[in-house]
Amino acid sequence: MPIPDSVARVARSDFEAASRDELLRTSHDLFGLAGLVDREPRLRKALTDPAAGPEAKRALLTDVIRGHVSDIAASLASEAVGVRLREDELATIFDDLAAEALFTVAEHDGDLERVEDEVFRFSRIYEGAVDLRLALTDPVLPDEQKLAVATDLLAGKASEVTIRLVTELIGRGRTHELDRALADLAAQAAARRGRVVAEVRTAIELDDGRLQRLGAALERETGRLVELHVIIDPAVVGSLAVRVGDELYDGTVKRQLDVARERLLAG
Repeated sequence: MPIPDSVARVARSDFEAASRDELLRTSHDLFGLAGLVDREPRLRKALTDPAAGPEAKRALLTDVIRGHVSDIAASLASEAVGVRLREDELATIFDDLAAEALFTVAEHDGDLERVEDEVFRFSRIYEGAVDLRLALTDPVLPDEQKLAVATDLLAGKASEVTIRLVTELIGRGRTHELDRALADLAAQAAARRGRVVAEVRTAIELDDGRLQRLGAALERETGRLVELHVIIDPAVVGSLAVRVGDELYDGTVKRQLDVARERLLAG
């Protein structure tokens, strides 16, 4: 779910007034809080109990985190638990707020578009890299080694914010869904720039002219500015497969053959 409006307003105000170091600390603390409520079902249940009033939930949260997180993280967490949420939504809100703090750093550095692209591309690499996925989901491998693997892989190739996003999610224990989590963060970064992400799968490189025409067509179709992320995929047979959010625009030869086969079998 998106960050509730009341929480998002407080976050924007707090983040804009914060220093770079404060934003980095706040992001780390919010990721930590997300991990805490994931690991502690009784706490999570109490903080999202619809029968409990907002002030009671805020008081409980304060007792748990007092002195352990930054003032900004504590304030935002308090705002979040004051909103009616389902149990499975609380950690996600903390994760998204943590990412927004890092996106604010990237925005101030002039790197937000770069971070969005890097995060998306690493999500696709992780999706297809069996050895990397096996290493990072290995229950025997210590977390420190998993973080070292990811850091070594990205060092010198990605921005500080991208590396922090990847390693924070690994530290959160989200390696089994890291590709999806990072793709969601890329979409979150694009939304911050007023855009939606379009994942374009093609068997061949597309020249600038085709990319511009495709982007314009998708913007007409969706009514929104579109950020294209192109993936070269030999499995795509002719044409293109494009996904925007939950919508799939599949014009591949393979899909056309599948549809024809389905019609024949139905007949």
